[in-house]
Amino acid sequence: MYGDFSRDSFDSSKLYNRVLMQQGRPLTDADWNEQASIIADREWRLIKSLLGANHGTFDDGFAPHVEGGTSLSFCLGSYYVDGLRCETGEKKPDAYPLDSLNGPLLLFLDAWEQSVNPIMDPALLDPALGSNDTAWRSRVTWQVKLKQVKEPKPEDKGPIPVVADPNKICACPYAAVGVCKPDQRVLEIRRAPSALPQPGSPCDLSTSDRSSSLEEAVYRIEVHRMGVPFTINSTAYPVDGAMRFKWTKENGAAVYPVKDTVGTSLVVDNSRFVSRLPLQPDDRLELRDQTGRSANQNRALVGVTGYERGRIELSKAFVPQLDETPPLVV
Repeated sequence: MYGDFSRDSFDSSKLYNRVLMQQGRPLTDADWNEQASIIADREWRLIKSLLGANHGTFDDGFAPHVEGGTSLSFCLGSYYVDGLRCETGEKKPDAYPLDSLNGPLLLFLDAWEQSVNPIMDPALLDPALGSNDTAWRSRVTWQVKLKQVKEPKPEDKGPIPVVADPNKICACPYAAVGVCKPDQRVLEIRRAPSALPQPGSPCDLSTSDRSSSLEEAVYRIEVHRMGVPFTINSTAYPVDGAMRFKWTKENGAAVYPVKDTVGTSLVVDNSRFVSRLPLQPDDRLELRDQTGRSANQNRALVGVTGYERGRIELSKAFVPQLDETPPLVV
């Protein structure tokens, strides 16, 4: 979860039942959030125990059907993905045109928990506190996805259904084997003085004021672009096509609403919520749409040269793509 947290103390392996507040002690954000995580984790495990990892409901939510042989559409309702309840609400999932798709297709529902900031929901600002933000929220976000798969081989295990009618949709639990296989690997990272980057690098923590501040913060590391593994000590670093990571000491809590782009400048909408965390030269920005998703997953992070009077100066001009029209969030 993105947000300005001191630390994340929740650990599902400890099997805690609740958090017990004691008299005369300070209540920290970590204690509060751990209690909420304990309840959410218990509910998630209960749903998976009773219904299984993936389960439909009586309203046939997200049930796919072909309309006129030209597009694939979905029913309103709800569906559980790995214990997460996905709901369409009143908005029907977008239909997929089938004219450009050939061969077997794997249709699946991707779901994840997403943090919601005051830019995404202005109701989170408290007018009695000068329209400052207090606590953020989280919600389950979903996306219907299609993936082209290879023709099944005779030696493949499990019943592979053969469908003569191209407009017919069949449920096959074996179709996703090797395509949507969950990955249980965990990345463990620590600061290694022997592998520190050159001074002046945006990843240099030795001279960073933020890395030596007295305020506690959660470091967040994400995969920015998939690619081949590499070692930072390699003489060929950075290698072409290498995996790229991005990190932030603020755990993604520094957000700025963008209402326009002018050359090498981003115009910040000061009438909306603006993060209290200041931008500094040599910072890196990632542009996201109003839903919180990256506007372009393959875009390089943009460097900051300055920030004043509601304008963010960039190291290079930003040319919006079709899916990157303001307002945006950085």
